[in-house]
Amino acid sequence: MKLLHEEHSTSKIYITGNSLGGAMSTLAAIDIHKNVAPIDTFYSFEAPRVGNKKFADYVNQLLPGSIRITHYKDIAVHLPPRIPLVGYYHSKTEVWYNEAFTEYTICPDDGESPNCADKYPLASSIKDHITLFGMNSGCDKQQDEMIDM
Repeated sequence: MKLLHEEHSTSKIYITGNSLGGAMSTLAAIDIHKNVAPIDTFYSFEAPRVGNKKFADYVNQLLPGSIRITHYKDIAVHLPPRIPLVGYYHSKTEVWYNEAFTEYTICPDDGESPNCADKYPLASSIKDHITLFGMNSGCDKQQDEMIDM
């Protein structure tokens, strides 16, 4: 990244990831922002929690324009669970989409807003996790039928 940035110093840096890749992209964005150059845009899609509240606050301070996209009752965004002793916590800002992706809510103030994905604290939908903006992530019909059970 450093060599690329040296060769293309005026280029913008965009970081994104989905699911576990969304969690990993959070770590990558921090590393790149601190060691290479400022991140221009960071979006994670349907990512699990990466760290505790202190870590989420650090991400919020370091990458204030970051966006987390969540979908309806997606199970992944509720993992790992928010167990008080462990304290996993999302960074902000969350953009939560309804089931059909026809409406969204922006929750800018907290990574665990009851107005976004946390309105369904016991969410367990794999189908909502593998469907993003109306596109299935590649499961065949038989797998879809198993998921709908």
